[in-house]
Amino acid sequence: MAGRRAVVFYEWLMDSKLDLADAKTGNFINALDPKQCFSGPQAQSERHRVRDIVPGVRDFCPLVRRTARIVDYLSHQWRAEAQKATGQMHTDVLARATEFLLICGTHWLPLPAMTAGGRIHAIR
Repeated sequence: MAGRRAVVFYEWLMDSKLDLADAKTGNFINALDPKQCFSGPQAQSERHRVRDIVPGVRDFCPLVRRTARIVDYLSHQWRAEAQKATGQMHTDVLARATEFLLICGTHWLPLPAMTAGGRIHAIR
């Protein structure tokens, strides 16, 4: 199994095909262990009989180790917490805060974003 993975990664990283026969039998295996790292969308390599779940492309592939801290963070109910906090605010205050954050976060843009009537508009 490790040999098929090694061939997949070698060919992927070097962008060249090794002179090896295609795998004709055997179960498909994951290129990465999804219990150890976050994976991307699945594509199957028939040549290697490996599921390519690498989260990226050869030029940029951000592998993120699956840690308890990250799993806890992702399982947190952020949306419910934000809705609870903003539900207690007056809509004008929330609109001003949103506008301020958009201006500060986009000050480097030539046309800074502004909110008006609940929609984002560019100042011209």
